[in-house]
Amino acid sequence: PPRSTQGVSSAASDVYKRQYLACAYFHENNRSHGGKNEKLMQFAAGAFQSAAAARLSLGPKHPKAIKEAVGSLLFLARVLSELKDWGNAERVHVQALEIARDALGDNAEETKQCLQSLMGLKQRIKQAGT
Repeated sequence: PPRSTQGVSSAASDVYKRQYLACAYFHENNRSHGGKNEKLMQFAAGAFQSAAAARLSLGPKHPKAIKEAVGSLLFLARVLSELKDWGNAERVHVQALEIARDALGDNAEETKQCLQSLMGLKQRIKQAGT
């Protein structure tokens, strides 16, 4: 059915399909192409972005959706860093951190993961010399 008439369970199913595709593209690229297939990385980035947006569309009153959206954003940031798109990787990390803090609080595990991941990204950027 058209998206406007989809039920919640059908929309949720679409989100999980997007996340599955993103993970499949990402892992296939790393396993079979040594992380060098930029097209697969772009597909993964798009699927992670789409999955995060769909989860965030449920709003801040759905903690499970927020947690999953933050996870999708962190995967998106990882893909962007693999593509050496440092600026967008950092932007997505900051977005994930802001969402986690606002919706889940400073002490949430997801907030701590965002901070740790952002620190790791900054270290990779420094090592890359950009």
